[in-house]
Amino acid sequence: MTGDGFYLEMPGLDSICFQVYLDELSAHFRDDFMIVLTDNASPHKAKKLIIPVILLPFPEYCPELNPVERLWQYIKSNNALIGKLSQYHPYLSLPP
Repeated sequence: MTGDGFYLEMPGLDSICFQVYLDELSAHFRDDFMIVLTDNASPHKAKKLIIPVILLPFPEYCPELNPVERLWQYIKSNNALIGKLSQYHPYLSLPP
């Protein structure tokens, strides 16, 4: 494990965007064995995906296992932070 990360900003979250992400990820780490943790969003489970990596989904209804859920909880509890984040990235989609 190298700890390398991979980031790709997409215009939305649907199975087409997730497929592009998987393709770019596998091209970037062409010679590596990869396991990708996913939540249970429908694009991550689409039957038409061609999956070049191993997808390891979090169990359903277990937000405590998904670290990003803690981040969203913190952001939602801090209204001042929501305003600051919106200034930095006009396309940032924050949960209600």
